[in-house]
Amino acid sequence: MIPVALLLACDSGPTAVETDTVDTSAAVDTGIPDLEEAPPRVPDVIVDCGGGSDFVTIREAIAASPSGTKIGLRPCTYVGDIDFIGKSLDIFGIEGSAVTTIQGSGYGPVVLATHGESVGTRLAGVTITGGATDGYHGSGIGVDFAMVQLEDVVFTRNDVGLSVLYASGAFIELLDVSFDDNEVDPTGGITVMTNGSALAQRMTIDCADADYGMFMHNASLLLDSDVDCGRTYGIYNQGNGVHLRRSRVQSDGIAVFSEDRDDTRNERSFFYNSAMIGGDVAVLSAYTNVHAENNVFWGGRVGLDLRYVNAQSYVTNSYAWGSECGIQVPYGEVYELGWNAVADGSACASGHDTVDLAPGFVGAPDDFTLQANSPLIDAGDPDPDRRDPDGSRNDIGIYGGREGRGQP
Repeated sequence: MIPVALLLACDSGPTAVETDTVDTSAAVDTGIPDLEEAPPRVPDVIVDCGGGSDFVTIREAIAASPSGTKIGLRPCTYVGDIDFIGKSLDIFGIEGSAVTTIQGSGYGPVVLATHGESVGTRLAGVTITGGATDGYHGSGIGVDFAMVQLEDVVFTRNDVGLSVLYASGAFIELLDVSFDDNEVDPTGGITVMTNGSALAQRMTIDCADADYGMFMHNASLLLDSDVDCGRTYGIYNQGNGVHLRRSRVQSDGIAVFSEDRDDTRNERSFFYNSAMIGGDVAVLSAYTNVHAENNVFWGGRVGLDLRYVNAQSYVTNSYAWGSECGIQVPYGEVYELGWNAVADGSACASGHDTVDLAPGFVGAPDDFTLQANSPLIDAGDPDPDRRDPDGSRNDIGIYGGREGRGQP
């Protein structure tokens, strides 16, 4: 498991900022291998609810297995909640989440890891459903002061409670994890993570009527992920770092809200090649250090709202739109604001080398691909170190820059 704190220390900002030490001539390597490259896992013991294997229930397998055991689950619907009971076990559906289900009792979280489970604790290839809780533990899974990896896990039809995933003081990796068709209290969120750190790659969240998709009071990194919310916040980050790369966050209210205390302004909000779409504001960041390259900030009222941000903040090669303002910096200052495209008003910030014109998206806000005649093509920073993957000058928007994927 990769400590997210180390990943968040990596920055690809302007070389003039003294705190940046990363070589800006190359893309940041996240150190996360593609799941397809991992060798198949061979179980030490097998669970089959139909019989004929080592165990009939997952709970029996957990009770009988020492830490380090690989527990394979044959396709089946396993009824009953499970608890890792402090053991670092690798529990996985042999044929994946589409055919392997853990059906909760309906009286509490389906899965618990709350007894100091350590490196090697993994749950993979399962669908988790039927959870319910009236407490702070998530209806799907609760993790306290433990290290857990979730891979190819589907959370669906888990009801009641303030969250589906709840983690406190935990280190969590979520790889190919999805949350869909769950119900939580209207004041709650799909995931609630306090302290610790989280890394999510190819995660999808549909938060339906929840107040927010993700509540973070920890250091969190999202790669190639999608958060779609119908109410107040897509991501609510309080007092710690949030890092988005090649991700999309959407909400009817504020897509990403990130706030630190006014006495430090040390926390960082990183946005690279990501799209934030808010019914009111795309991103509102206060008392933080914002680093943003090659994004789209699309807000119903304001695209990017920077308040009392750290003076080392910068926003480049991005497009920002709002009916009132594209980018605004009502209080404080930024290190660099340039090479952007902004549809702004008279009181909004524009910065240097910024264009103010129709962007030529294929179908915003659903599709931010640039049309062939878009003025955002080759309109970004001309620095050779920030060229597009094809070697041409940086395109403004989510597909340009060193870490862009190029136009679809």
